[in-house]
Amino acid sequence: MRPLGSITRMSTWRKRIGTVDLAWQSRRRRGSNARYRPHVEALEDRTLLSFAVGPSVDIGPLLGNQNEASLAINPINANNLVAFSNDLAVSSGIRVYRSIDAGASWTNRLIANGDGLGVAACCDTQAAFDQFGNLFATYIDFSTPSAIKLLLSTDGGATFSLIGIIAGAGREDQPSVATGAGAVWVSYHDSFGSISARGAPVAGLGNIGAFAAPQIAPGSRGGNFGNVSIGPSGQVLVTYEKPINNAGPASIYINLDADGLGPGGFGAAVKATDTNVGGFDPIPAQAQGTVDAEANLAYDRSGGAHNGRVYLVYTDAAAAGSSDLNIFVRFSDNDGSSWSLPVRANDDSTATSQFLPQIAVDQNSGNVAVAWYDARNAGPANNIAQIIATGSADGGATFFPNVPVSSGISRSSAAGASNDFGDYMTMDYLNGVFYPVWSDNSPALNGNPDLPHLDIATARVVFTPPTPQQSAFVTQMYRDLLHRDPDPPGLTYFSGLVSNGVSRIQLASMIENTNESRGRGGASYLFDVPAPGGRRDRPELFRRLPGDRRH
Repeated sequence: MRPLGSITRMSTWRKRIGTVDLAWQSRRRRGSNARYRPHVEALEDRTLLSFAVGPSVDIGPLLGNQNEASLAINPINANNLVAFSNDLAVSSGIRVYRSIDAGASWTNRLIANGDGLGVAACCDTQAAFDQFGNLFATYIDFSTPSAIKLLLSTDGGATFSLIGIIAGAGREDQPSVATGAGAVWVSYHDSFGSISARGAPVAGLGNIGAFAAPQIAPGSRGGNFGNVSIGPSGQVLVTYEKPINNAGPASIYINLDADGLGPGGFGAAVKATDTNVGGFDPIPAQAQGTVDAEANLAYDRSGGAHNGRVYLVYTDAAAAGSSDLNIFVRFSDNDGSSWSLPVRANDDSTATSQFLPQIAVDQNSGNVAVAWYDARNAGPANNIAQIIATGSADGGATFFPNVPVSSGISRSSAAGASNDFGDYMTMDYLNGVFYPVWSDNSPALNGNPDLPHLDIATARVVFTPPTPQQSAFVTQMYRDLLHRDPDPPGLTYFSGLVSNGVSRIQLASMIENTNESRGRGGASYLFDVPAPGGRRDRPELFRRLPGDRRH
């Protein structure tokens, strides 16, 4: 597009940007240089330019149903992605998927089915890379007795070895693995009904120390369905909900091991929040498998402004037994001793279900990504879901408008899987790119050989939030034109526009032409309408900002 000042005939440029439709009109009349200001109209649908969502990819076109997926990005080579899932079409084994081209193409194979990695792997696989490129994967093996096992790959998921049995009394459930600060930890619901965890030091690629004895989280008896995360100093936090034997209400708790691999152990349980979603809450979109609050933690170890902040994502409902489920995020700057007020991640206005959230922190930028199954487009039936995502660039204080990720909408009830989409999903986020992973039986997903069975899908999502300079510019526009500071949603929205190429002149015109600005008589920033005194106010704001593509 040519700069506004260069247009010499009647023209109209329409571009969908966020929640507005801009009709930029300029006209050069004979003997006149008059220009017309832009008109701003609200839109019902929104496209957020801070996100670039790639196509949905079927990472394993397989027969039967696959669900409960976990995906990790190799920090040594960000094109190397590895994912795991249940494979309900086989009697034993877990499915591993590998990409070396940033998710464009994938290979897959079945492992832990009598191959030395496991006797009869069942399910609940979760995976994480560490900073050395070690890939850890934990899962439940239906050996005799059943056990929580941990696998290791030092070649980006090409091959695996068995580190050992983490727990093997026969009644363990939902293991979770975390890496960071030179350690690897596995948490799980133990045979006594409590939350236990074990950790080991990691000194380099393939250099894994011995695992410490299991540590029980005090007060966690009767809890389940959580995860583990490692802070920048090696501190370890576990989360879980209890009670779990009903549809709700319940509470979400955390326990902190302040010295990680040191001798201290876990401290007392701290209630982070209450929730109306219990351990087995049936909703129309997940009627057989049910859902839980699916509380998950993610520490910021980026060294940035929010280094050491830990995020908690979870599901809550309008009331116990309600199918109006929403995704919330809280954060703590003191390792879980106290928590922020909840911030809702989903921005729909429906009474439908949002469920099974996944969260990840980019350890380079400190930005946060969240994704989940979402039934907002299901209507009153509330029985189909798609994947929706959002992100935060201000430490979880606000979240960007939601973006659809999956190319279509899935109906788990048509698949015939006993636990529908599964109990959880986990994703990863690195260098500004995150990859949600999910079960999909939408006709829009190319490659599924036996619809309506579920295949595992992912998509590459680039999240490019605005820089502090761009946000500062928006703040100054609000102050000069509206005589106030921006509200958080407005700052997030308009900063996102600047981040994605909307010029400063255009942005100023948008704000200037609001009813609020006209009523206050805000300062003018248009080319040909100088402020009093014949000059623009604060001309330094119009110097090119990083990321600007036009003036």
